[in-house]
Order: sequence, then C-alpha cells, then structure tokens
Amino acid sequence: MKLTQEQLDAVAIKDDHTGVKAFLDSEVIGRVDVEEDFQDNTAIFSMEVEPDYRRNGIGMRMIQRLHEIYGKLVPPPTIGPNAVTDEGARLINKAIDSGFVHPWPHTVNEYEDEEL
Repeated sequence: MKLTQEQLDAVAIKDDHTGVKAFLDSEVIGRVDVEEDFQDNTAIFSMEVEPDYRRNGIGMRMIQRLHEIYGKLVPPPTIGPNAVTDEGARLINKAIDSGFVHPWPHTVNEYEDEEL
C-alpha cells in the first residue's frame, strides 16, 4: 500500500545488534541485517520489508542508515538460503547507484585487494 507522507514521517529506523529495523508505531515493518565478512567488510546479510509497506522507500532508508553507521556496504548474497530476490536486487542496484553499497562482486575475492 502507498503510505501517506504523514505515515512515512512516522516510520522510525532504529539500530539494533544485527543491523537496523523499521518501525511504524510499535510494529516492525522492515529489517536489514548485516555481518562482517571474512575481510572485515560490513555485508548486508538479509533484508525484508513487510509486503504491505514495500515500494515506499523504507528499504533504502534502512540501507542509508547502515551506510551512515558502517560506511559503504557489501551487497547481499545472490545464491543460497539468504539470496536476494529480484525485488531486493532492484533495491540494491539503487543503493549502488546512490553510493551506499559496493557494486556486485564478480568473484568471491573481489574486495580482497580493494581498500574499503
């Protein structure tokens, strides 16, 4: 559903021990979890916005907040149980274009020689 500007203004993005969560009133409507990878980069591990609240910019606000905390983020996995969905990939591509997330890696070790 499309949120009104008043509802969007009421969405709070709060840090927690695994990343950030989005709240509307006291209801959790989204989350992005991060973890440090084997090279001490902060990587997006998983992300979700409740279906009724998608396409309102909430996911991007959560990624922007994580960028403020950790700097440029590593994108989420593209394979495996936490693989990003097509909708999530569109969000990540927008976050890459905004400079919040590194480009998708071509190999597992792409970040190894890059100073982040």
